[in-house]
Amino acid sequence: NIFTISCLLLWLFRCYNWNCICSNHVINVQFILFKGNNKMKLGLVINNYDSDSGWNQELKYHYKYFLKKKIDCHVLHFGYSEKKSIIKLPNGYNISNIIKIYRILKKNNFDIVHIRGFIGIDFLYIYIALIFFNKTKLVISTVSQVNEINFSKKLFFENPDIKSKSKSVKTSFLKNLSPFFKLFFFKTIGKIILLRANALFFYSKYELDEYKKFHKSNSIKLKIIPDFYFSDIIKKRVISSVSKNNILQSKFNFNINILYWGRIDTGIKGVKIFTEISKNLKKDLVIHLMGPDYNNSVINLREYIVKNDINNIIIHEDIYWRDNLNPLINADASIIPSEWDGFPRTLRESIFLGVPIVCSIPSNFNDIVSRFNCGFTYKNKIELIKILNNLNKSTKIKLKKNLKKASEYLSEERCINRYIKNYYSILNE
Repeated sequence: NIFTISCLLLWLFRCYNWNCICSNHVINVQFILFKGNNKMKLGLVINNYDSDSGWNQELKYHYKYFLKKKIDCHVLHFGYSEKKSIIKLPNGYNISNIIKIYRILKKNNFDIVHIRGFIGIDFLYIYIALIFFNKTKLVISTVSQVNEINFSKKLFFENPDIKSKSKSVKTSFLKNLSPFFKLFFFKTIGKIILLRANALFFYSKYELDEYKKFHKSNSIKLKIIPDFYFSDIIKKRVISSVSKNNILQSKFNFNINILYWGRIDTGIKGVKIFTEISKNLKKDLVIHLMGPDYNNSVINLREYIVKNDINNIIIHEDIYWRDNLNPLINADASIIPSEWDGFPRTLRESIFLGVPIVCSIPSNFNDIVSRFNCGFTYKNKIELIKILNNLNKSTKIKLKKNLKKASEYLSEERCINRYIKNYYSILNE
């Protein structure tokens, strides 16, 4: 009996330092031990719970899945939602908000506060309030804001006169200065904030490497955790799409259909590149743009298409992509040409539905594509033209198994378990 107990203790000691495999998922035994002794209370912080932006939408699903995992989870935001389950934080620049935030944090006594984003006065007030809570661990998801700063700087230097027709010159000038303010914040106050963090979460290795160019610290945990797709939501949208006609095939007689699925924006989203390469694409290929207009991009694109007699780019502004998955299901490839982006939901859903993806370099999806060979990446227009012209009906079939593996990597279960594992690992430090 003594020998058996000794062996068991030795095994537990080794597991405490190593990872063990449990139910086909990597679960650190530190998480199991901590969970047995205490219950973690988690606070998720976001700008506005009711906003339709990608980052805010992601947090809603994180919240939902944490509750499924029996985590005592709460959402804190600076918006106007009156939902009882949401904790409203005071917004605005009033410095007294720090005291109000402090009282909210003290009342809730969180073990971990996880903030998505770090640039902004509202977030700064939270960081200041958290100084008084030594036991509360701080986790920050950078949500690609480092990449955003780099892209904004590039836009400014390449074209300082960037402005929308609907905005004044003054507004445009201030907008172009914003990257410098963000960069100043990031390298000064932001650096202090990030040093207070116990862990930083990144979408990809590319984003992590970009962060290391700005900040170097050995005391902060740096973890790569990609966002996941929402299979239950996708399945509902697939069912509702079955009865609808195949929009890509019924209206247009093209063999290869490439789909851009998201906000139609010639700025950050980079959709202007399609008009620049259209004359070099093979005749049986068409690019479909589906999603809401942004900054009159649709008007400008249509004018250019008509003026230059382009017939292989079709804009479907009237189709709301979040309600109808039919076009994505029937596409031969899904493309995001952004020079800067977060972790696009469109590409995650494409992978889940078995549609090959095409994305620019650099991108947070480059890691996924290279690791699982589930699509294609390009550095310039010449490479993009070559990729699109080489696509055919068999591409989907050839990459089916690879897309399945990538889909498993981005599953809710795997990603949420990684979050929970890291939370408990931080608490056990």
